[in-house]
Amino acid sequence: MAADSNAQRLSHCNLPIFLIPVPKDKIKGPDNLNSSHSFKRPGWFQENFLDRYWKNFTSHYLHVADGVRSRHMDNVAAGRPFAPGTKDGIDRSLNTIAELAMEYQSACADKDTVHARAVAQKIQKKASALRVLECLSNMECSKLLENKTAQLSPCYETIVNKRDNRASLLSPLHTIQMCNPKFRKDILMECTTWIAECTRDNCIFWLNGEPGCGKSVVAHWFADGCEKRNSLAASYVFTKPTSTAALLDGFVANLATDFAEYLGDPWRNALVSTATNIGLEKYADQFFTRPLRHQMGKLLVPTFFVIDPTQQKPLLVVLDGLDKCDDFALKALFELIEEAILHLPICFFISSTETKVLTAYLRQGPLSKHVQECHIPGPYLNRPGPNRASTPTPVNINLPASE
Repeated sequence: MAADSNAQRLSHCNLPIFLIPVPKDKIKGPDNLNSSHSFKRPGWFQENFLDRYWKNFTSHYLHVADGVRSRHMDNVAAGRPFAPGTKDGIDRSLNTIAELAMEYQSACADKDTVHARAVAQKIQKKASALRVLECLSNMECSKLLENKTAQLSPCYETIVNKRDNRASLLSPLHTIQMCNPKFRKDILMECTTWIAECTRDNCIFWLNGEPGCGKSVVAHWFADGCEKRNSLAASYVFTKPTSTAALLDGFVANLATDFAEYLGDPWRNALVSTATNIGLEKYADQFFTRPLRHQMGKLLVPTFFVIDPTQQKPLLVVLDGLDKCDDFALKALFELIEEAILHLPICFFISSTETKVLTAYLRQGPLSKHVQECHIPGPYLNRPGPNRASTPTPVNINLPASE
């Protein structure tokens, strides 16, 4: 048993490789099988005739744990900081789940359905708790990075204090129905083709459609896929009515701190230098009431060009829910986008319901020449109902390959 256990570990990081009975794309189950938190236990007919050992149920949660394992390895390899005890806690949970996976395999081999189902329930509880621990760890990691950088200058601390962590599209505080890559594959392929071939002429991708058609699901899927490939510079989601004042106060701060995650220390050091030069520490209140175009031009654009050219990267910004902004806020936002496109190697993925104001800016205004539009028609996605909990932002979706 010890030899078998050692065979299931990665030698360079001592993390387990899970024995998963059913491949992810072969799992069959209820309509919420794409949720990374919930998968209903088999009903009477399923467990007695179709899936006596609960293999689909068990495999779902082992895939959840395996996704955490993969991301945890990436974080360790990248040297990301962990709050005290968090890394060891994740390691222990992964090892426990790996042992349960082997115990489950043994129960199936012995044709012991009662024991197999009992172990499956343990795996479900451990994997769900592990996913929550990962979310908490990510939040703590962001705080540690921000606190570490804030020590460089009070100016940076001023920017961090303006940031709204809830506005990040991939924040664990958001919940969203999972996106099945087999659903609307043509829409998903259009998104991935755009980012692969994006130029200055089509640097704005506008995903639109009626309320409830799945725009946010696709936007989250796209942002998550890009983030995994280290190509997402920033994201922002508008979840409630947004005024110009609210936008001026924190939007650029979110972009600045997201860019710091994307470009690393070169951006942080350059941002501190730029913020100091413009006296941000002393005049922060005045600065964050100036038009967004001014904030972009005085803070973010100069910072980017302070960075050594060998460390500069193209910038992708994903914005979801622009229809929540009032007319004046939209005007300010599109002025920022114009300023950014004029000076930076940047592209924008925009998801929104069609409104008269948005249509005027993106189909008829000066920005229209940069817009590639994609419309999502019906039928609607299967949205969570009152008796079905919302499911979290996608964490383990692969971009569909070109055919």
